[in-house]
Amino acid sequence: MIIYFAKAEPTDDIDSSTLFEYNGQYYYYQLELNEDSGEFTIYDTCNRIMPFDAGQISSLLKTVSFTCEYLVAVKENETDLHDRIQELEDYYEMTT
Repeated sequence: MIIYFAKAEPTDDIDSSTLFEYNGQYYYYQLELNEDSGEFTIYDTCNRIMPFDAGQISSLLKTVSFTCEYLVAVKENETDLHDRIQELEDYYEMTT
């Protein structure tokens, strides 16, 4: 199975031939799932490959969730950002 994500709009600065195309839409990333092995690989438009084992999915999701909440805290300019980061690290069992 292949999943495309991070929709892109080709412009003068972004050549559509460098993007992934599916059903007339363009994307920056492609995730390829090997259902037999439980492994998946993320490809980007610069020919970089990031392979993952299915056992790493929960860790990856924790990392992405942590990152999203961290960026919200920064955007909202929380007064005690250090304490908020520590709370997030404890909750997600992360180290930054």
